[in-house]
Amino acid sequence: MSSLRDWKGYNEALVKRGLILLDLDFVAGWSRELKAMNDGKEGGRYHYPESFIKLLAVVHALSMHTFCRIGSWKASCVG
Repeated sequence: MSSLRDWKGYNEALVKRGLILLDLDFVAGWSRELKAMNDGKEGGRYHYPESFIKLLAVVHALSMHTFCRIGSWKASCVG
């Protein structure tokens, strides 16, 4: 009895499903963005550009999504 499923292709598809591509182009403009954010600002300076904070929010959301998919942790996840 032969299997009709392409197991090698199926396994590769599962690996690709977990692949996340992040655009890190904001790093090139880090200094420029910080300079613009701090220009004319009174008080403490910004140390991280807004684009970096947004990236961290995306990474956090993706990690929580993965964390909440683990069966034993579903009770502690909201949503």
